[in-house]
Amino acid sequence: MIGLTTEESIIKEEMIQKLLNDPDKFERMFAAQYLFKYSYQESKSILKDALKDKDPEVVVCITRLFECKEESF
Repeated sequence: MIGLTTEESIIKEEMIQKLLNDPDKFERMFAAQYLFKYSYQESKSILKDALKDKDPEVVVCITRLFECKEESF
C-alpha cells in the first residue's frame, strides 16, 4: 500500500477508536476484523493491546485473527 488517502486514514482512526472504546463487543470485533484486513501492519501493536479486552469473546476473536494471519504467510 503506497499510502492512505485522507478518507482511508479517517476510517482507520475511527476503527481504532471503536476497537478501544466502543461499549458493544460486536462493534469491537468488527473493528478488529477491519483493521486486520485493511491496515494490519499499521495497526498490529494496537491489535495486540486489544488482547487485554474485558470481554473474552473479543479476545478469542482477535486471537483467531492473529492465528489466521500467521497461517497465511
